[in-house]
Amino acid sequence: CSGFSAVAPALPIRCRQPARASCPRMGAKAKNGCLLWCGLSALVLGVGLLFVGAYLTTLWVKFTPVYMDIECDVDPPGIANIRLDGTLKFDMTVNIVCFNPNPYDMKVEAAEVGGVYAAEDREDAGIVNDVPMVTLPSGGEGTIVAHLAIAFSDGLFSSLPALVFSGNIPVYFDAMLNVDIDTQFLLGGFKTQVPFDKKCGLMIKVYFSLDIETSPLACNDTWELLTLPKPGSSSEGISFGAGNEEDIEAATRDKDLYLGVGMGCAYFLSLLLSALGAVAVCRSWCLVASPA
Repeated sequence: CSGFSAVAPALPIRCRQPARASCPRMGAKAKNGCLLWCGLSALVLGVGLLFVGAYLTTLWVKFTPVYMDIECDVDPPGIANIRLDGTLKFDMTVNIVCFNPNPYDMKVEAAEVGGVYAAEDREDAGIVNDVPMVTLPSGGEGTIVAHLAIAFSDGLFSSLPALVFSGNIPVYFDAMLNVDIDTQFLLGGFKTQVPFDKKCGLMIKVYFSLDIETSPLACNDTWELLTLPKPGSSSEGISFGAGNEEDIEAATRDKDLYLGVGMGCAYFLSLLLSALGAVAVCRSWCLVASPA
C-alpha cells in the first residue's frame, strides 16, 4: 500500500504486516528436568551394565578351568546268587561313587557291553550285562552301578575243593563308559564325550560254605599295568580324565572370547554411561542453584 488513500488523502492507511512464525524456546525448568531425567536414566543403565559385567565375570571364574577330573571311590563289591552248578556261578554288583567338581551336570552311560574274565589267563567268564545311565550333578555325587553275570568255564575249576584251594582267584572285566558333557555359557558352549575305557579287576576267595570274599577293585589303562589288591587291603580311587584335549582347548578359547568381549563391553559402557549421567545430574543441580 502507498501509505495515503486517494479518496481521503489526509487519512493514513496502516498496513498489517504478516505474522512471523516463531519456535517456542525451552524454559530453564524444562531444560533442568530433561537433564535430570536423562542423567538419572544413564546412571541406572550404567549401574545395570556394571551388574552385567560382574555376572559375566562370575561365569568366567565359574568355568575356569572348563573341565576338572571326576574322582571316584569304589564300594566293596556285592555278591549274590552264588551257586555251584557244574561250575561256579554268581552275580556281582560294583558301585562306583563319583564326585563331580565341575559347574555342570554330566551323564554317564555304558559305551558297550564289556566282558568278564577269570584266572591269570583271563578266560571268558561272563559279561557286564547292565550299567544304568546315571547323572552326576554339579558339585555333587552320583553312583555308577555295574552288574556282572559271572560263570566260570567248566575246565577252569573242576570242583569246589579246587576253587577253595586255589586261594585268591583274579576276576577281570572291561569298564567301558562314556561321560557326556553339554553345557552353555553366553554365546559359546562346551560339548564333548569323555571316554572311560579301563581294565578293572579284583581278587576273590571262595570258601567251602560258598561264601566269597573280595578284594577292593582296581583299574588301569591296560591289563599289563593292572595290579590287583589282595582281599582285606585298602581300595584306591579312580578318576575320569579330560578325554579329548582338543575339545577342551576349543571350549576354553570360546569361553575366554565370548565372556571376555561381554565383560569388556559391559564395563566400558557402564563407565561411559555413569560418567555422562553424573555430568548431566551435576549440570541439572547447577541450573537449580543458579539465579534466574
